[in-house]
Amino acid sequence: MMARLSLSLVAVLLVAGCGEEPRPQVESGHLLFVRAAGGFAALPYASEGPSFRAAHAVAAPDFSVVATADAREGTTVLRRLDRSGNGLERIALEGELVPQVVSPDGDLVALGPPRIADGAPYVPEARAGTNLAVVDAEAAPARVREFDLEGNFEPEAFSTDNSELFMIEFLPALDPERYRVRRLRLSDGRVMPIGRFKNAAPEQMQGTGRTQIYSPAADELYTLYTQQTEAGHGEHDHRESAFVHLLNLDEKWAHCIDLPHEFGGGSATASALATSPQGERLYVADWTNGVVAVVRPYRLRVARTARIEFGAPDDETFARATRDRLYVAGDDTVVVLALPSLRPVARWSGEGEIEGLNVAPDGSVIYVSVSGKINKLDAATGAVLDSAAVPGAAAIEYVAP
Repeated sequence: MMARLSLSLVAVLLVAGCGEEPRPQVESGHLLFVRAAGGFAALPYASEGPSFRAAHAVAAPDFSVVATADAREGTTVLRRLDRSGNGLERIALEGELVPQVVSPDGDLVALGPPRIADGAPYVPEARAGTNLAVVDAEAAPARVREFDLEGNFEPEAFSTDNSELFMIEFLPALDPERYRVRRLRLSDGRVMPIGRFKNAAPEQMQGTGRTQIYSPAADELYTLYTQQTEAGHGEHDHRESAFVHLLNLDEKWAHCIDLPHEFGGGSATASALATSPQGERLYVADWTNGVVAVVRPYRLRVARTARIEFGAPDDETFARATRDRLYVAGDDTVVVLALPSLRPVARWSGEGEIEGLNVAPDGSVIYVSVSGKINKLDAATGAVLDSAAVPGAAAIEYVAP
């Protein structure tokens, strides 16, 4: 009989003045960070261990730090939590802000204005000016730097040396239709242009919809843009196309890697990004158009593409890679591709619409979110090893050992 796991959710209290008792560490199994209700739910796949919810939350690339905030009556209370939900700091700021970016080391948190409640993901809002705050939690005491910027900005990522905040600037500010990447120097608030590798990244770009993933070393950020039209670049000028925007967080430059024309149409969320464990390959999987591209980030080019019969069109896709397998999920199916051949070797039924997928650090099991539960599958056979009811669970953002 298949075992049912006990996953009780303990709410994180965000009320000013509430204390926290230290929570026990997970002794076995994995700790899953699941996107839910505008934040994260941390769930241990073990009989005992910490579990918590963090509303309005973002995390460091390795989820070593989760930043969550509660804004009300002109004040924001920011909390930094470790993986177990233990409080690291509690910092009060003026204004009503939400955390948007955490630095790779977890020391810095960038906060900005909240999106409108019914705004579509990745669709910019009209804004003549942008108020940002950057919290340095490692300073003693914690340091808050405020920036009142002229223009429509959204934080993107921190540089690896924590000296700059990369931002997307939407143009025109009050009627956005284009964007460009800018750098905010934290020492003096100066806004500067991004470096461009061999001038291959245009000054201004258009693109609708995007999905992002960090490199395993968290020194590069890859963003997939699709449905680019009038402000194209390279060989795809002035027509629909798609590209991967590579942002080097260490050397502070950007480069656009054009994708084949097959990636240019359809919903942006029907495509997914995955990196190999060592970061030498980036995979772009488009479920609806039935194509996978293999990108070599260090060579700044697409190495190859392959046609794959994934299944019925879907508007949301998930992908994760191990050393020798690429798992792509869409609709109610997980398709397993052998690497490096990209040959389909298995198709597993998700028993319902799949809403998230991720792989354990050692590649031995994968986790699939479907129909209000999370299934733990053998990565070699697809056999369901365990299942747990998790109402409202969506994308599985990270699996910690």
